[in-house]
Amino acid sequence: MTQIGIDIDGIIADTDTAFRKRMGEVFKREFPRDMVREFHYENCFKFNRKEMDIFCNLFLDKELWKSIKLIKGARPTMASLKRKHSLIIITGRPIEVKDVTLEWLRVKKIPFDKLYFMQGRQKHEIARVNKHKFSLFLEDHPDYAYRMANDGVRVLLMDYPWNQRIKNHPNIQRVKNWKQINKILKDSRLL
Repeated sequence: MTQIGIDIDGIIADTDTAFRKRMGEVFKREFPRDMVREFHYENCFKFNRKEMDIFCNLFLDKELWKSIKLIKGARPTMASLKRKHSLIIITGRPIEVKDVTLEWLRVKKIPFDKLYFMQGRQKHEIARVNKHKFSLFLEDHPDYAYRMANDGVRVLLMDYPWNQRIKNHPNIQRVKNWKQINKILKDSRLL
């Protein structure tokens, strides 16, 4: 059975929309998506010292994690993939939100075989550390996508403003949504 690696945030969960909305509520200003030119909000938007403390605490707000919406098409495509493949979810979320993440996946009825919380630069090393041989990885983080591609993994990179600077790579293909992912998987020999 082939293994497919899947990130949660930006792939299954519309985390960016939820976080920017909450940041707008907390800081009383707009945080437009097109200004998110890199992966870390603090490098895209100006925060004073006090705001930075508040901002950092948002990532531990379990209610915020619970409120995140599912990205359209994720569940049915993953359910279809699960029939023939092993789905390994790998996330860079803080371990402090593990219980909320598991509950969110259960409530949203997301099929998967294993779930790993990998911090920092470890995420792309999951294949070596846990002996997973991925046929495909679904990702939105430019650095992780590039490292996995360099390790020989075929990557479908969800197209967002924060990953536009990634270099072209023969193992990376940009996708706009789950409909396109589904079409690519049906029309190709990626798996």
